[in-house]
Amino acid sequence: MKLLLWDIDGTLIRGHGRGLEAFKAAFQRVYELDLPLGSTAGKTDGLIVRELLHMWEEAAILERLEQFYAVYEGELHARFEHLQRETTILPGVKAALSQLQAHTIHSLLTGNMLRTARIKLDAVGLCTYFRWDWGAFGSDNHIRNELVPVAFQRAQAAGWQGTLADVVVIGDTPFDIGCAKIAGARSVAVASGQFSLEQLAEHQPDLLLNDLHEHAQLQAFLGVGDETHR
Repeated sequence: MKLLLWDIDGTLIRGHGRGLEAFKAAFQRVYELDLPLGSTAGKTDGLIVRELLHMWEEAAILERLEQFYAVYEGELHARFEHLQRETTILPGVKAALSQLQAHTIHSLLTGNMLRTARIKLDAVGLCTYFRWDWGAFGSDNHIRNELVPVAFQRAQAAGWQGTLADVVVIGDTPFDIGCAKIAGARSVAVASGQFSLEQLAEHQPDLLLNDLHEHAQLQAFLGVGDETHR
């Protein structure tokens, strides 16, 4: 049974800025700086902090990093009702998750911390689709290319018998494609985020979709297309 590692922002949901708002508020409180955020797509939370503080020593960043994560979690919790009202589940996501659930294992590979990932997906009722203990998060490593092995090792420790060839990373950025390639996993790129089909195609994912309305193509790619229609 294949292990699907889903990205969150831009792949499963669109938060319409509330997550970034919470991130910026936490960053300002903890690091006492108000710096403009550039593109965060595909980056881990820890990497974003390091890029913002590129003039700081790593030790100085780490000294406050756990505090930042805790404050960020609190800022997201404070906006939970807004997240519930304003977060959009992206096209085709629920159908894809539901139709594949009996034939694959859904987990997560995201730049979000585990705790903030739960808040975001809880706000839209998607938490129950995923094996959270098999996932890999920005709280595990700020380098995204290190996250596929984390999820793979957790799945194996829990008794999963698959290989890296059975791991599929599903995301909306070149970073998702790249982390899969480096680990020896496969990748599905979905042009539902900030990157176009043409931009994603340059990075040669194993499957490229406009969005998850094309879940029949995803099923066929995973080898479960016929089963889901019986």
